[in-house]
Amino acid sequence: MSEHAPADDTDESLANIADIVQDIQDAIDDLEDDVSVDLFKRLDNLEGAVETIEDWADNPEDDGLDAIAGAQTIVDAEQTRAELLREKVPDGRAELLRKFETLEDALEDLEDRVDPLTFTTNAYIVYVNHEFVARYTDDEVDVETILRDAGKEDPDELGLFPLDGFRGARQTDQAFPADRTLDLDEADRIYFESTSDGGKIA
Repeated sequence: MSEHAPADDTDESLANIADIVQDIQDAIDDLEDDVSVDLFKRLDNLEGAVETIEDWADNPEDDGLDAIAGAQTIVDAEQTRAELLREKVPDGRAELLRKFETLEDALEDLEDRVDPLTFTTNAYIVYVNHEFVARYTDDEVDVETILRDAGKEDPDELGLFPLDGFRGARQTDQAFPADRTLDLDEADRIYFESTSDGGKIA
């Protein structure tokens, strides 16, 4: 258990996550008519990621993990996403900026909720192409598995470039091939960019 959260408060805190996720969903819905289709797709990725945290909170026994192990990593990533999207708002769009600020406030509320529930249980969060893919309980996962979990067709023919952050740079000149086993406990093993046809494979 976390040293931050008293045992009696844990169940209530997990239940409250659903309310905060609803606030995030409402904020995203409020943005739909004001942003481009491409930008809204990125917001949809954000929504999917935080809904995953809600699912974990609703099913705390899944995977044999503490309820929301790894949630803080997702919140950090999605806060970065929201900040990057807000930076794209043109000058003079005060109402649109206000809507993004509402979204960012809701994400901050989620951060405040999950932080006291952060446990020491190892949970390895992976993003591919700025989209949450999976939480792994084993630190050794092969590239093909990650690509398949990311919904890629022909994952055995693709590879992954490790990035040094959500909006980070590639950390290798060539991608890890599908048959490479990654140690997710190493640095730069959260965020990845997948290759496309013709991508360089190590």
